[in-house]
Amino acid sequence: METTQQDSEALPGKFSRFPEVGILWMLALSFLTLGFYLLYWFFSRSRLLNELLPEAPIPSAFIYLCCSGFFVNTALAIYTESLEKTETISQVAFLIYFLVNCLFLVWALMIRTRINVLVGSDSGTFAANIWWTLLLEAWYLQYKINQIKRSSFYSLM
Repeated sequence: METTQQDSEALPGKFSRFPEVGILWMLALSFLTLGFYLLYWFFSRSRLLNELLPEAPIPSAFIYLCCSGFFVNTALAIYTESLEKTETISQVAFLIYFLVNCLFLVWALMIRTRINVLVGSDSGTFAANIWWTLLLEAWYLQYKINQIKRSSFYSLM
């Protein structure tokens, strides 16, 4: 299903509540806050999408599981740095890190799916690509949100 001119004119209302964040600023915040900004980004965009699409919400239990996993992973990373590393500790830490990253990939795909529902298309200019989403997650999804907001803004001028 392609996005028509009429559909793209309806996008400003759907995406007006999403903040437009520059990608370089987002990268800087991600690194300066040691990933906490990304957690905030996922959480806040999920809440917005759940309000806009109450018929297909991202489950709150999943959101809280991901947030908890992030905090456990961060605490474990800090804790294991203060210990003498053994093979068992390193393997457990890596397993938790891997599982949390898998959860965040699934979370990014959930956000992508809902952005595409709002856009009304799985392909075309405004649709979020699955491969870029898997590779760049929140940074790519924010790029798509910015693209939609900018094109909608310029089409109104």
